[in-house]
Amino acid sequence: SITSLGIVGGGGAGGAGGGIPSLTLDDVNFHECVRWTEGSKRAEFNFFAPDGEFTLLTYRIKSAFLPPVTLQPFLEPQGPNGLDYVIRVRSEFPPDRTATNVTLHFALPSWASSVSVET
Repeated sequence: SITSLGIVGGGGAGGAGGGIPSLTLDDVNFHECVRWTEGSKRAEFNFFAPDGEFTLLTYRIKSAFLPPVTLQPFLEPQGPNGLDYVIRVRSEFPPDRTATNVTLHFALPSWASSVSVET
């Protein structure tokens, strides 16, 4: 079972006149460099990026969502003293979509002797 699931990323949008997309973000926090536009009826802001990398905003999404990947963990015995912990990762993206720069983090016990990746 999944004990923790999080998404960190950015978004973009494109349109062909098919309506206005909507995304509800909860618990939004902006970097201190953000300045809100006064008198605007929309949520508009300006920012002056500091030197180096920084996080512009953090947020949570409380509503249910389909994770972009599914994980299937397996334990496979390897002889009398060995055990392989296999994690299969499957993309849930539609065939016409792709993901780039995907990073997965897994915690391993200190007694793990080796790690390998198969694609």
